[in-house]
Amino acid sequence: MTSISKNTFYGCLSLTSIAIPNSVTSIGDNALYGCGGLTSIVIPNNVTSIGSSAFSRCGLTEVYCLAENVPSTNDKAFYGSAIKSATLYVPQLSVDVYSETSPWSKFGTIIGLTQDEIDGIEEIKDDSLTPALSKGEGEWYDLSGRKTNSLPSGRSVGGHINIVRHSDGTTRKVMVK
Repeated sequence: MTSISKNTFYGCLSLTSIAIPNSVTSIGDNALYGCGGLTSIVIPNNVTSIGSSAFSRCGLTEVYCLAENVPSTNDKAFYGSAIKSATLYVPQLSVDVYSETSPWSKFGTIIGLTQDEIDGIEEIKDDSLTPALSKGEGEWYDLSGRKTNSLPSGRSVGGHINIVRHSDGTTRKVMVK
């Protein structure tokens, strides 16, 4: 799959988070329009273009855009989504460009990720894949390095990236779905 076509997830209210595959290079018009339950999305580094209203009227609170070169889009890409109160995570070296390019510049907070943070992001699709999640073992940290001891309180498990230090001393960055 190299693109998410026009209207693919249009109005899908049950969708809460999505990690777009690395093979995708373009996201079509209205691809996720009206997905009011969608709070978190990971846009891979290969995406170069995003269609009009692709993420309009979504409940976004966190967007991870891993592309060093800002994907081309127009001001309507996030129309009706409360991005002024959302956080955009981008490669550290690209923070200034995103901060100066609309509609990305309209996010309330823009945070830079190091290449190690980007490379280490793993998707967790099943609680059994990590003992720290399923059994409450290990230590949890947010991406700012603050120890949290558990998933962030008041949040659902879907779509949050955390650092887990297991009891054997290993660490993993996980996107909990």
